[in-house]
Parts: sequence; C-alpha cells; structure tokens
Amino acid sequence: MDLLDFENQMYLELFHDDALVVLAKGIGIERLAINLIKTFNDPGNLVFVIGSTPIEEEYIINKLQESGVSLLPKRITSDVSVKDRRDVYMDGGILFVSSTILVVDMLVDRVPIDLITGMIVFRAHKILESCQEAFIIRLYRMKNSKGFIKAISSNAAAFTRGFSQIQRVMRNLFVKNLFLWPRFHAVVASSIERAKPEVLEIHVPMTNAMTSIQIAILDLMNVCVKELKHINPSLDTDELTVENAIAKSFDKIIKYQLDPVWHQLNSKTKRLLSDLKFLRSILQSLTQQDCVTFYKMLKAIKDNVSIGTQMSDWLFLDASDSLFLYAKERVFGSAKKKDQIKDIKKLSFEENAKWKALCNILTEISQENKNDENQMVIIIVNDYIISKQLKNILSNGSQEYLFNVFLKLFPNLSSELKGNHKAQKRKLKEDEQTLTQMIHGDTENTSDNSSDNFLKFENLNIEFYPIRHSAENHFKFQNICELHHPKYLIFYDGDMELIRRIELYQALNPHDKLKLVKINSRKAGGQIRQLEDQKVIVDMREFRSELPSLIHRRGIEVIPVTLEVGDYVLTPDMVVERKSSTGKYYFNSSASSQNIVSKLILLTTHFPELRILWCPSPYATAEMFELLKLKRDQPDEKQHPY
Repeated sequence: MDLLDFENQMYLELFHDDALVVLAKGIGIERLAINLIKTFNDPGNLVFVIGSTPIEEEYIINKLQESGVSLLPKRITSDVSVKDRRDVYMDGGILFVSSTILVVDMLVDRVPIDLITGMIVFRAHKILESCQEAFIIRLYRMKNSKGFIKAISSNAAAFTRGFSQIQRVMRNLFVKNLFLWPRFHAVVASSIERAKPEVLEIHVPMTNAMTSIQIAILDLMNVCVKELKHINPSLDTDELTVENAIAKSFDKIIKYQLDPVWHQLNSKTKRLLSDLKFLRSILQSLTQQDCVTFYKMLKAIKDNVSIGTQMSDWLFLDASDSLFLYAKERVFGSAKKKDQIKDIKKLSFEENAKWKALCNILTEISQENKNDENQMVIIIVNDYIISKQLKNILSNGSQEYLFNVFLKLFPNLSSELKGNHKAQKRKLKEDEQTLTQMIHGDTENTSDNSSDNFLKFENLNIEFYPIRHSAENHFKFQNICELHHPKYLIFYDGDMELIRRIELYQALNPHDKLKLVKINSRKAGGQIRQLEDQKVIVDMREFRSELPSLIHRRGIEVIPVTLEVGDYVLTPDMVVERKSSTGKYYFNSSASSQNIVSKLILLTTHFPELRILWCPSPYATAEMFELLKLKRDQPDEKQHPY
C-alpha cells in the first residue's frame, strides 16, 4: 500500500512511540490502522485490537488479503469456545476481540498477559465512556510494562468536552505522547493538494415563500432565546445566541450549563429549550423535505393543540402566523385565493429548487457521456429517505411525486383529487420543461415525454450514498471509489468527512480525474457564474447595532466609513437610512399627536425615488439588503460622495 507523505510520517511517529494519535475526520484513519496491523502481523507477536466494529474488522481483513498478506488477523467472538480461545491466544498474531470477552479472559488468566506484544485501541475518545476498554488497559499494564499501547481516534471534537478530557483519556491509556494531525497541517495539506478534484459549486435560490418561512423561524428562535435569557439570568449569555441555537451542538452547550441545576428549572425553561430544538429541526426540514410533508408537519402541531394542555408561547406570535401561512401557500397556492383548496385543477405544488438543479446536472452529465454506457455517478444524500425521494422524482417527475405524497398525507381529500388525477397529469405533460429551458426562459421546445418516463438517464449508473446511515463507517465510501472509480460525485447534501475522503482518494489516484458537484441551497443565482465580492458601506455610528454583524454573516463585506447622509450604502445609487422601532424615531412618533400619514404621503410624492421599507427584525433587514443588491454594482468607498 503506497503511503502519502503525511501518512508515512504519521505511521513512523506511532510506530516508534506509545502514543495517542488524533486525526481529522476523513484523512484515512483506516489506512493508518491497516499499516500498523500489517507491521505487527506475525505469529511471534500477540497483539490485541480493541474498540473496532465488525464492519471495520472485515474491511481491514479484506484489504490485507488484497495486498497479498498470507497470515490474516483472527476475530474472536462469543461463537469461539473457551478452549479454542486459549489455543488462539497461544498461536499469536493479530486478534480482533470484543472487550467483554477479553476482560473475562484476562481476569481468569486465560490470556498470557505477560506475553502480550501490544494493544491497538480504536476510538480512543470513547475510553472514558466504555469502561471495559479502560479496564483492559489497566489489567494489561499491571502485569506487562514492556508491551506497547497505540491508540487512534478521528473525533477531535470529543476531546474538547468536559474538564481536562485529553489528559484523562491519556491517563487511562497509559500513554505520554500525543500527536495531532488536522487537515490544515502543512504536511497533510501539501500531500493532498498535489492532485485536486475538479469542483463545481451550484448555488440555488430559495423561493419567496421559503425565504419568508426562514425569516419567521429565525424570529421565533430569537424570541425564545431572549425569553430564556430573561428567566435564567445565571446562564452564560455569550453562548445563548440565535447563531448558536441553529447549530446542532447547542443542545450540548446548554446541557453542560444546566445539568447541575436541571431539577431546579421551571417548566417554562424546559419548554423553551424544547421549542428551540423543534424550531431548529423545522429550519433544517425546510430545505430537506418537500412542501407537502413540511406543511403536514406544521399542521399536525396546530391540530394537536387542545384546551387544558401546555402550549408553546411561539404559537401566539405574529411570526408563527407567517410560518403557517407561507407553508400552506407552498401547497395550495397564493393565500389570496380563498377557494384554492376546492379548485383542484389549479392545485400546484412548489418544487424544491435542489431537485431542478440535480436534474440539470444529470442531464448535462448524460449529454457529455452519450457514447459511454453505465457511467458511474454517485449522489451523496443525507439519509435513505432522501435517496428514495430522489429516485421517485427522477423516475416520475416532481409534480407527480408531490401529488402522490399529497394523496397519502391528506386522505380526506383523496377521493376528490383522484377524479382529477388524469387532468392533472395532462397539465404536467404540457407544462414540463427541461431544466435548461426553465433557467434560460426558453419555452419554445417543451418536453413531449409523459411524466411516467420523465428524465430517464439510461447511459448513467446512478448510485445513492446516505451519509447518516454510514456515519461510523465512511471508509466504505473510500472502498466504493476504489472499486468503481466514479468520474462524477454529486453532493446533494454536504459532509466534511466525505469531502476530505474524496480529496484523499484523488491524491492517491491522480490519474482518475474526479468531477465534484456541490448543490448549495442558499440565496444565489441558478446559473454557474463568477460571483462578485459583495460589499456594503456602513456608517461608523451604526456599529452600536447588531445589523452590521448580521450583514457580514451573510458573506457581504462591511466597510466602516463616516457618512454624512444615510447609514448604509448598498449600491452607487442606493442609500438606506435606518430607523429602529425602539429608538428615538419611535418615541418622537409616539409623542406626536399629529397625523403623520399624510406627511409621509407628501414626502413620497415629492421624492419619487424614495422607498419606505419595513422589516420585522434585523435578520429580515440583512436579508432585504442582500436582495436589493442582487445584480447591481458595488459601492466604492474611495469615490463615494455621501
């Protein structure tokens, strides 16, 4: 097995010293383990491998067999009898053994502990949680001080939890050396970046309804966070932010703070924490699930509200009304059409923009490989549910798929809808276009194919790889790439570990040119184009508010300048004067007894280019600024006349 420079250096460090090696996820921990096992794979040695899974053990044995190793490691499970286990121990070699069996055998002296050559520990970060592994290492060190201990882990984040976590782990492992190999390590970066895959990132826009739902959810989360701070002043307020609440690690951060006093918390605090967790889940579902499933999930919450039960406070907020309204609009059309549900012929579902982008990519790949049959394309998705959904869409079309989902989730309307199903399919046939036509606005050549054979990619071998169901065994992805040598990899859902594994695969196979396509459901154009750096000129005095920070978080450069007129310069011909609803303007308006509506009308009449915008929150304002800047020139702070 050929090693890259960083793999060779990492292997030599671990070979010469008893140590704990912590690698970044995705840079080949299984390759380090295979080379280490191959080195000590000799009948004269007795080496135990603990902490591994059956899938990992099978993978390592297969790789050793492929490389021509005659003496393969043995696996000891409960199927092996006590007498046979003693004989296996005396035969020596590399032994994969479960912790429960090894503990018992060591306690009854079935294992010759003084003859053990060494221990290789997988998942070293779990040694504090898994008391069996720590017990094994302690028994081993009590009777054998000469054998080696080599521990490996690819979960660096696990060592940051708790107090002195890394010291406690190393103390339980009886090792004194620690080697860290992050992705940004100079040797790792130089080794991997010698051969890079061709990367194409596609930004797809959210619809207006999805954007409104996102703003509503963020507003609701902001209210929950503020209420949580208000009723729990002892909490670390630096950690309690909407930005942190969106992250999955927020639950662990809060749990770490509240665990000692959890039994003292009132019911409202616990309900707020539960609300934040739920709002985060629906924020993620907004881009993952289809519009019908998303609406059904929200509708179930409203339907389950009953008198006498504790209800979440966010259900009574204005942002909650917007959330339900726009979710319903995505299924039944505009909220202005009151009889939309009854008018089945006009029933249309909002498609996920990522579906169109995926179909476009596959169409282009199919056209590029007209003469190549069974061209392998791997689509990386979040889970099996998404893969099943996409298979259905690629086979039958998105509107047909959404129609069937609607019939399943709303059975009370099924009888009325089924009578119009044929008319609905005819309408789909007339309206269906190729994605390129949709993007470019070319409606001359619409598709003549029925939805039953919509977008058949006969010359492509499309495989789906679910991230969530393979999280502990992503080395299988490396094996798939080595076996099939795919030319195209499509990231429908992103995963940092898999991206690094693709980088590693490309570095190990520089002659196999990979094309990596990433679909990102952020606000941006649907076409692939060179993006211009966005910038906003901000008045110095505005940095007392949170809006400049929110603008910067959206990827827009913030340039502080002292402005004489206006607070924000968005484009060379667009300046914004911001007024807070809780500031001086609010109190002046409240104190005034005169009717200001007529004066506002006069103001807008005399200055036709003046626009008055109202935004419910700073998040909505930052979103509005980004929309106003789309396809416009950037302001120049050196030449501004303001």
